[in-house]
Amino acid sequence: SETLAQNLLESEQQARRRAIADAAKATAISEVLQQMLGLANPSAAKGSNYSVRQMLDDFAGDLGDRLQDQPEAEAAIHATIGNAFRGLQAFDKAEPHLKAALELRLRLHGREHAEVANSLVDYSANLFGRGDVDEAEAQAREAWAIHQRMELPDETSIRVLSALQFYLVARSQFGEAEQVAQQALEIARRHPHQFPEEAIVLHSLAQAAAHQGNPAKAEQFARQSVAIHQSRHGAIHPETAHGMYILARSLHDQQKYDEAETYFRRALAIHREHYEDYQTPIMAAAAGLADTLRANRDQAGLDALRTDIDLSDT
Repeated sequence: SETLAQNLLESEQQARRRAIADAAKATAISEVLQQMLGLANPSAAKGSNYSVRQMLDDFAGDLGDRLQDQPEAEAAIHATIGNAFRGLQAFDKAEPHLKAALELRLRLHGREHAEVANSLVDYSANLFGRGDVDEAEAQAREAWAIHQRMELPDETSIRVLSALQFYLVARSQFGEAEQVAQQALEIARRHPHQFPEEAIVLHSLAQAAAHQGNPAKAEQFARQSVAIHQSRHGAIHPETAHGMYILARSLHDQQKYDEAETYFRRALAIHREHYEDYQTPIMAAAAGLADTLRANRDQAGLDALRTDIDLSDT
């Protein structure tokens, strides 16, 4: 019929416009990334000591000018830079980028969209890093509301659920955290070992079990989490180290001090490849190791650790 033909024509035109927009976005992102990688080249004028953080600082100021009339590409680059700063625990520097990505995506897509849900999760994680657990949970709940109202891709849904579960555990809301975790693990089971969030959900379940006084159950979840992190990220990734830290805590709580020491030391060594000694992941792993050495009455080990790392605040 004429109506059907008109609908098909409109669908084809929409698909064509979308393809053109996607191609333009991909080209704009590619050009920006090439500029960034050019800065990172040791043979560039900046020299071989030019760090990732310095590159981000130099590059982050004038994105709007570089990406005029490409709001989707601008949002994607802001999100990438914001998450890179967040990964470096530079939460104040990450915030304006993650906020800009969220605002651009809201203007482009409205509230009911997977990219908006992703940006809400990114922004919430940075708020948590800055210590604002209440607002982090509020942003994650907004993303969860989108998940409940519309069919999001599984990779977005599991990010939303994983983030919300993490904040609920941090606020000791263990009952709701477990319900959210089960929804996340159902999605993960449809895609075995595809989503890194599966391991994060498991180590949050381990933390919840530990808080609830069940270290044996915490150990079980933590071992599953570490195995998935290692297979997905390799042995020296910060998330693998975080899983090892939680496993070590569960072993310590069961007075399995020798094995706890092993995992604390592994976590500490990995984190020192990625962070400065004053940053939270290293201080937490060092404090856990110190607790275990004290419990195991290993004064020599404790003295050696104190020589290596300033434990005055732990």
